[in-house]
Amino acid sequence: MSLVLGGANGSGGNGDQPPNPNWWGNNHSHRHTPEQIAKLEEYFKLCPNPKHEMQTELSKHLGMEPKQVKFWFQNRRTQVRNATIYHENDVLHQENERLRSTNIALNKTWSDQCLQQSREIVRLNVENDRIRRENARIVDIAVNMNQELKRLRSQLANLLWSSGAGSASVPIVDLVSPSSSTSYESSEQAK
Repeated sequence: MSLVLGGANGSGGNGDQPPNPNWWGNNHSHRHTPEQIAKLEEYFKLCPNPKHEMQTELSKHLGMEPKQVKFWFQNRRTQVRNATIYHENDVLHQENERLRSTNIALNKTWSDQCLQQSREIVRLNVENDRIRRENARIVDIAVNMNQELKRLRSQLANLLWSSGAGSASVPIVDLVSPSSSTSYESSEQAK
């Protein structure tokens, strides 16, 4: 059993005849001449969807079959539509890439700002803790000084009683007391 490709039209059957460059596939369609294509293109620019009568008239004028003219216009409209779709897709792709780049830049900026704010919050928390510790240390020093002052006042009073000075008035000063801290805070707020 032998399989013969092509046929009697010179499409490369048995090698006796050279292949026909205008033959495509199983149907016997032929390519159009450059003059026919030029005239078809010229008319397509004027009317991309001609009526049947105009297609028949064009086919007679160009020496083509009416179906060939009809199919040429269908194919040409499809080519234009596909080119338009391709161009629109290309424009949308470029817009998508631009938006993606903008989105990446905005996300980076937002991320950088969040990171900077987080660092600032951490820095402020560390500073706040340092100030609290310093404040607690100062309060401890003030309490210790107040206790030492009370001890010294007590010793001074004992010394004065033992020396016979009697009830000499010794000014009493509290370094840390609720009334003194309140008056200090109110004086600071007044400034």
